[in-house]
Amino acid sequence: MATEHAVLDEQWAVRVPDHLSWEEAACLSCAGVTARCSITSTGMAKPGRTALTLGTGDVSLFAVQFAKLMGCRVIATTSSDAKADKLRRLGADDVVNYL
Repeated sequence: MATEHAVLDEQWAVRVPDHLSWEEAACLSCAGVTARCSITSTGMAKPGRTALTLGTGDVSLFAVQFAKLMGCRVIATTSSDAKADKLRRLGADDVVNYL
């Protein structure tokens, strides 16, 4: 939302990570924030662990990149070879084309 001040339910807000400036955090889209929270909120994403992403929607594309940044092996699923190439370019270690 484009505003300097807003009243929000605390469940709608996400803490800005210490390593991001306000300007950098503002660039994250809703999909980016959703993927980041999904990957980091459980504490399970660690070097050597495996993350599975489903499809090539915005959340999944962000999740591939966040999981790789955290040192995870990433397995991604997709329905086309062209999309599989994109997932590999973004960092997926293995891609399963389910069609």
